[in-house]
Amino acid sequence: MGLLDSTKGELDLMKAMSFLKNRGVPCCARIAGQFKRKDYEEKFISIRKDLSLEADVEYLGILQGNEKIAAFQWADVFCFPSFFSSESFGLVLIEAMQFMLPIVATRWRGIPDLVKDGFNGYLVDINMPEKIADKLNVLAKDQELRIQMGKNGRKRYEAEYTLEKHLQRMELALSEI
Repeated sequence: MGLLDSTKGELDLMKAMSFLKNRGVPCCARIAGQFKRKDYEEKFISIRKDLSLEADVEYLGILQGNEKIAAFQWADVFCFPSFFSSESFGLVLIEAMQFMLPIVATRWRGIPDLVKDGFNGYLVDINMPEKIADKLNVLAKDQELRIQMGKNGRKRYEAEYTLEKHLQRMELALSEI
């Protein structure tokens, strides 16, 4: 949903999708954001073609407002295989929880603070597209698990990450100064 860069994991997601397709698991992805560099955009397009995923991986560009909401509503799972050096909190993960999406993400920086493995999604090590495929496959085959993990994420969002909760924390922090 934000910056697209070789360390944000889009290439690992496409490789994971290739593994899934080879296993006979139907899948598709929508990727949104802005490419950091033109040469990376060209690499992305080239790898998508090499993996025969042109019909399965759609690049949406930069999304805002209702378009962004629609993209979250379209999804069954949110995949975030980032190993971006500046990845800290992952606001997009909170957005995914808001929309009741189970998450497949990496054990990287602050991501495990938001994604609890087996509760609201799955965590995999970085640069492991086959492991991403394994977790996506589990979720693809088990609708009840997808729904339950999505509900778990939504409960966590409501308990900790709504605007009201944020404002309460800010008020508390400022009152302690």
